[in-house]
Amino acid sequence: MTTIIYTTPTMLLKSPQIITMAGDVILNGAVRTEGDQIVEIGVGVKATKADATIKLEDCILLPGLVNTHSHLDLSCLAGKMAPPTSFADWVRQVIAARTEATDMTVADGLREALQQCYRSGITCVGDHVGHLGILPFLLQTPLKGRAFLEIVGPTEERGRAAIARATEAIRLYTPSAKRMRLSMTPHAAYSVHPIILRELLRKSSSDDIVSIHCAESAEEWECFSRAAGPLYDLATSRGLPNFKSMRSPTAYLAQHGSIPNAALLIHCNYVDNTDLAAIKAAGATIVHCPQSHRFFGAAPFPMDRFLETGIAMALGTDSLASAASLNMLTEMQMVKEAHPELSAQTILAMATTNGAAALRMADRCGAIVPGLAADLIAARIVDTALDPYENVLRNTEVPFVVMGGRIVRNVLKGEHGI
Repeated sequence: MTTIIYTTPTMLLKSPQIITMAGDVILNGAVRTEGDQIVEIGVGVKATKADATIKLEDCILLPGLVNTHSHLDLSCLAGKMAPPTSFADWVRQVIAARTEATDMTVADGLREALQQCYRSGITCVGDHVGHLGILPFLLQTPLKGRAFLEIVGPTEERGRAAIARATEAIRLYTPSAKRMRLSMTPHAAYSVHPIILRELLRKSSSDDIVSIHCAESAEEWECFSRAAGPLYDLATSRGLPNFKSMRSPTAYLAQHGSIPNAALLIHCNYVDNTDLAAIKAAGATIVHCPQSHRFFGAAPFPMDRFLETGIAMALGTDSLASAASLNMLTEMQMVKEAHPELSAQTILAMATTNGAAALRMADRCGAIVPGLAADLIAARIVDTALDPYENVLRNTEVPFVVMGGRIVRNVLKGEHGI
């Protein structure tokens, strides 16, 4: 996996507006980097003789965006999945496509996916890996984050086999995973045998975050609340034991080991008040994927209920099997469209500091602070009448991206260049 990278040991990035996500916006300031870290930020920061000075005129400098939920190994399915009439039918299509995918088709999809990530300023991901063949390619990219190796196994035998494969992959690839932390996680309650689910839910630790799809569709709600419906039929036909109806998908998790502390609950489009209390008590983060939410025609997302309850919110792109693009700017714009009462600053936090905290990487990325990684992007000032946060949300792509102190995208002209 080859990415064009400009090596600049030290840089001074000057910008009329700097969004740090750790304090007030800095006007006419600069950020100085050494190697892969931010070392200085503020007004009056001077360049040394070794610094490459980059003037980001008419641009806002801000932290790289955190895509808290993606499936980069499904990028080879871009444009091949029509909006489904049934969530269970879509799952069947994905299962069939994954069976046919080869390491090379997955790698080809990843190449295009990476360009989409760079164009929208994504520098950190929480990627769900279903095809282990993607790992050698993924770990060569400049992206940082977590690779969650998904465990799918509706029977106990298949679940244990999946755990064995994931364990071996973690052993094999961890030494070369300089920017990615590898761990395993259950895909969803309806795709993992209850014994395996219980074991995986109890594994959560500082290094092993559980990141699980939960309450994604009306069919999933029906599956667990009524023990019936198309998804229930699909899951049990694949070997998941029959079970009695529960109150909700979240209640099913609680029944099988509880919601892990600080877990990532992906989607959660369907919840009740009891679910909200349980999610809050667990300190879990909800990861909302607006493009995917629209693709499946889900009920209006209960953003206000999560925020009123004090539940942390982050954003993700999901996959190109259910989203038109891997563009975090699009995801933020869709949140603003659906929830106009939210400030642009609040929405940007969902794609930076909140995502970094959810992935337990706030000590590495998500803000512009000395000591954190030099993961920086520039967004254009589209309208001088708008505040910097609103301007960021008006961008459709970003012209300048730095990851770990290395420039991976630069389409600016003149003095902006190296």
